[in-house]
Amino acid sequence: MKKYLYLCWLLSLLLPQLGQSQSKKRATTAKPVTYMLDASASSIHWNGKKVIGEAHQGVLAFKGGKLLFTKSGKLKGGTLWVDMASIEVLDLTDQRKAKLEAHLKSADFFAVKEYPTASLHFKRVTENAQKGYEVLAEMTIKGVTKTLSFTLSPAIAERSFQATLTIDRTLFGVCFAVETFSDYLAEKAIDKDFSLKAVSYTHL
Repeated sequence: MKKYLYLCWLLSLLLPQLGQSQSKKRATTAKPVTYMLDASASSIHWNGKKVIGEAHQGVLAFKGGKLLFTKSGKLKGGTLWVDMASIEVLDLTDQRKAKLEAHLKSADFFAVKEYPTASLHFKRVTENAQKGYEVLAEMTIKGVTKTLSFTLSPAIAERSFQATLTIDRTLFGVCFAVETFSDYLAEKAIDKDFSLKAVSYTHL
């Protein structure tokens, strides 16, 4: 039975206005406009739980990224990088917090010493009827790259999007405590649902 990793990304892309001189300059070229991710203002919130028992939540930090837009303001492509070594647990304190963070960074999970960066690279972006985008992308975790597709939908904030991704985590080698009957009885199995909610801000 496949085990899935559910990633819920809320991409709030707050794009600054271009100056008049920049607009006139770009109007003469078909090259996309690049907006860089403001990593210090952006964040990712994660949630995970066991099949039976406790749940945990925490944050991850973006390492960087960029989004490409046409001169008319349509999303064209982009790449986001995540600092996997920034994994932090928010619902625990003291030794339990440090122990879980160390475990998540270990080879059992994300092996951050060997694979410090995860990425999401947009391969194809198509505008849909809801003023959002259908995205075909490549996600890389632990050095393994897989193709996935998802919908970017407009969020409340201007020039913001939200998306929900469903991923088979075992395809990326994140197989620790995958559910088995014995693990389930022992209350050791980690639930197949693992969610991320990300907020990102961009600047020129």
